[in-house]
Amino acid sequence: MDGHNEELRNGNESPRNEKETAALDYLEKHKIMKLFENITSSLIYSRPENPREYILERIEQIRDARAVRHQFPRLFDESNITSLYRTLDATNRGYITNEQYYEAIKLLGIKEYNKYPTGMQLNRISLETFVRELKLGLQEASMTIALD
Repeated sequence: MDGHNEELRNGNESPRNEKETAALDYLEKHKIMKLFENITSSLIYSRPENPREYILERIEQIRDARAVRHQFPRLFDESNITSLYRTLDATNRGYITNEQYYEAIKLLGIKEYNKYPTGMQLNRISLETFVRELKLGLQEASMTIALD
């Protein structure tokens, strides 16, 4: 084990690690990494002709939404969520399983979500529940800049 790791194990952070920790704390506090993840996902999904212009427009949308505390721009809207649900419910049973719900959450990169949605106890998640829960999860994920 090198000396650097030994210092960490003993709780002695070097000045460089203190700076790294402070930088990571700053990025987390201001949700900078989430901002870049959101913009990158949107960029890959949309594949605009002019990516730089698109990025600037997304940042302006986020800034404007923040200024009026309005809904933040999202990559998926209700029609996309409904389409995803219909794909998961390919046999048109009128519900999806808990496992399918959690896989959709994971697929969309939603970190904060209702782990016990309506219908979970019966292993039957309805379209209404699915749309509501994913919209909330995506809204939270889209709020990439901390509100003061």
